[in-house]
Amino acid sequence: MKLTGIAIREMVRRPKGLILATLATVVATAAVVANETTFISAGDTMRKLMLQLGHNFLIVPKDSPYDRFWAADFGDQTMPEAYLDSLAAHPEIEALRYVAMLNRRVEVDGVRTVLTGVRFKLGAFGLAAKKKPTPGGFADFVIKRPDHAYLGADVARALRKDTSDTITIDGETFQVARVLKPEGTNDDLRIYIDLGRAQQMYHKARGSAPPPEPQINGLVAFGCVCPVRGQFTPLSYIQNRLEEFFEAEAKKSGQPTPDVIAFRSMFEARAESRLMTQSVGRAVAGALLVLCGLALALYMYRSVSERRYEIALLTALGYRPAPILVSVIAKALLIALVGGAGGLLVGTWVAVAAGPHIATVKAIAPQWQRLWPVPLVLAAGIGVAASLVAVLVVVRVDPADQLRNR
Repeated sequence: MKLTGIAIREMVRRPKGLILATLATVVATAAVVANETTFISAGDTMRKLMLQLGHNFLIVPKDSPYDRFWAADFGDQTMPEAYLDSLAAHPEIEALRYVAMLNRRVEVDGVRTVLTGVRFKLGAFGLAAKKKPTPGGFADFVIKRPDHAYLGADVARALRKDTSDTITIDGETFQVARVLKPEGTNDDLRIYIDLGRAQQMYHKARGSAPPPEPQINGLVAFGCVCPVRGQFTPLSYIQNRLEEFFEAEAKKSGQPTPDVIAFRSMFEARAESRLMTQSVGRAVAGALLVLCGLALALYMYRSVSERRYEIALLTALGYRPAPILVSVIAKALLIALVGGAGGLLVGTWVAVAAGPHIATVKAIAPQWQRLWPVPLVLAAGIGVAASLVAVLVVVRVDPADQLRNR
């Protein structure tokens, strides 16, 4: 009889240990799959959320009152508009889009408001994306014509203006191309126009000649979706890269280095919570893997120990030790791989069912393509390691002693 047939018959005759060992492998690998599926999917959801949150960074000239920037206190400092083009071309800063701004306070028909000239540009990361996502709030910055103006909700209400109406700002006439939805922020008090037009009006109002380089007093970055790297949180990593970039650009232009401000509290709080939960989940899964290995090793040890006489008999009949060892390892490997496949299915089901409550997201998407090798490789490793205990028993069997004592 072949060794494979003997091993299969032995498993069929003693199913309890086999079932328990397989279930242990299923539970351990399912814990790994459930944990990784949950937090890979949650990470993807978080990156999509970042796009909906709008801009992540504000860059302003050195010593600008950025703590009051959105309260329309912009100061007199400016910086070159060329920063926008250089930044957008940088291949290692993972932002989708950038918007350059020039802000100043104006009065229109007795209504105090903020005139904001804007120009957008896709970043290198956005250009590389197969699908060009539009971050939340970004449409407010796409001014299609120099004579167009976008009105914030409060400004439009105060001026009693609607789409297709005209307004006059500092003697310049604009057509209202869009009235923005109420946001409950200072953006409701703004009027957006083309950046080039705003620069002309800015210097005309100040009575100064335009500088050789067009100037801006604000730059925002949208859709910064860098993953966690080492000890850095997502936004702090990009902030460091932005600061390094502007230090180099400032040295070239001989101007002060702009200040980089990150809007991070909401994102980082959720990211840190997610990482902590993921770490705990990995620790639990690791402990289950160890217990699984011990359970499988115990099963293999008992199985082989109870078969000492059969092993001695096979050796006496001329079977070499190597095929016997291979059959023992193959048995443990088969149990482990079946358990790993079951763990992939069970773990994915657990993640889809319970993951949204753990990671506080709406839904968890299965990660078959990313994770299918993980439980199989882990289970195979556990199976081989557990079989080593049984191998030691086989190696130490003395055929003469076993047959004599029988």
